[in-house]
Amino acid sequence: MERVVLRATPIMSALVLTLLAGAAQAAPTVNVTFDRPERFADASVDQYRSEQARLTTIKAIREHLQKLGQQHLQKNQTLEVEFLDIDLAGEFEPLRSRMTNVRVMRSETWPRLKLRYTLLRGDQVVTKGEETLIDMSYLGRADVRASSDLLRYEKALLADWFRERIVQGKPGPN
Repeated sequence: MERVVLRATPIMSALVLTLLAGAAQAAPTVNVTFDRPERFADASVDQYRSEQARLTTIKAIREHLQKLGQQHLQKNQTLEVEFLDIDLAGEFEPLRSRMTNVRVMRSETWPRLKLRYTLLRGDQVVTKGEETLIDMSYLGRADVRASSDLLRYEKALLADWFRERIVQGKPGPN
């Protein structure tokens, strides 16, 4: 059996690297950061005082936005989102038994997410802003009530914002 060895010339190597770099730059990107999450509204609640609980919430929100970006952003777009505050739907209330705290949903404990964002196409700013997202009727959302996801209301709120502001380009509140 004959053995074939392919050797890349420096020009071929440079061409492959250039093509790979161009493909990587063309892929849609969502960068999500959190400004001092230990100071967020829910940080003082027992259930979220632990670093692990905060990291779990942060990871889920980041992954949700990145998934939305992969589904809806154009190849050369980058979305930068910085969370300034997160107040999850409901409130944790201690039970009188030995169980852990339970997050109780009430009509007045809606989710509130404060964020700053910039959408870029290449190096050009398409849109940017700072908003506080609130869903005062979150308990009436038939599309998320059956979900067991602990962040279902926050994810639905982010999906609505993403669709309106980023995909459809509707202007934010002034």
